[in-house]
Amino acid sequence: MKKMLISVILILFASLSIWQYSGLVMPYLKIHYSFALELLFMAGQLFIQLALLSFHKKNLLKEYLYAKSLSLGIGTGVMWLFMGIFYLYPVSAREALIAFIFSLAIIYAVHQERIYALKLPYYFSYTWILYRILVFVLIADF
Repeated sequence: MKKMLISVILILFASLSIWQYSGLVMPYLKIHYSFALELLFMAGQLFIQLALLSFHKKNLLKEYLYAKSLSLGIGTGVMWLFMGIFYLYPVSAREALIAFIFSLAIIYAVHQERIYALKLPYYFSYTWILYRILVFVLIADF
């Protein structure tokens, strides 16, 4: 129960963080990004990952959700660090987007390490990043 509560809090924190960060990259978005929209994207991402996991090892659903939320929590902590720096030293949307990609790389690295610790197939470390790239391509305005 404790891990599930931590997972939910970290997923909500990550959604809030990505929504707040979207204000920095708004010139690159063709839609108005809201907290509800980010929660919807996060739910879709988790649904796909948990569906794939249920075909592999159903007994790891809670452990995977916890590992996923930890990686999100660490990466979004980095995002908040960037937002703090950008508050003091404003940057362009392009520079904010590069910092966002760096934050995603941290989430990916932690997620990949947790995937290997849970002894899951390596492709699980790619599922969320591919989903996020697809979402970004759909909402990006280049």
